[in-house]
Amino acid sequence: MSEATYILQIIKDGVTIAATTIAAVVAILGLKAWRAQLKGKTEYDLARRLLIAVYKIRNAIYTVRQPFKPAGEIYSALKDGGYEEKDILDENRNVNIRNIDGRTVDKAVYVSRWKVVDEANAAFEVEYMEAEAMWGKEIDDVLKDFIKCRTDLYIAIRLLIEIEKRDEENMAIISGYQNDDKDEFGKRLTAEVNNIENYLRQYL
Repeated sequence: MSEATYILQIIKDGVTIAATTIAAVVAILGLKAWRAQLKGKTEYDLARRLLIAVYKIRNAIYTVRQPFKPAGEIYSALKDGGYEEKDILDENRNVNIRNIDGRTVDKAVYVSRWKVVDEANAAFEVEYMEAEAMWGKEIDDVLKDFIKCRTDLYIAIRLLIEIEKRDEENMAIISGYQNDDKDEFGKRLTAEVNNIENYLRQYL
């Protein structure tokens, strides 16, 4: 092999090695970019789903805390609780619950209303579990006080139903109008939802 041919072969081999190296580097960089893009999309989707689940629980809590109990709601709740129409309606088919004690009415209405919270919470728990896997203890700290709002409301309702605890503190948790400046529980709930929104905004 002549010297010129030998040099050309070395150059050719060098070019091949360089091209292979460049291709490998590009592939690695591309893989890293793809992984980062995939992670970003996964976090975006999860943050969006989790926030929607939080909103559903918040709205369900609004429903539970409505102070007014319409006659139609009382009728449906008592029917679901096992009462017959003759015990609920008068001769004109108007709701008449004079013969049913208040605790029974409260229990029927709040059990019915709480079903909406249970449904929303089932969806929330799925997203919460995935969020824990993605973000670890950090998301626990973000969500814990929001979850406590839900738990405090449940406890307050159980106390009302089981021992007729109607003191001002308990009833202030159970009943409140949305956007009422005097509603401390409602303001607390809103603040916790805002905290969650602020945390998740980094992924949205």
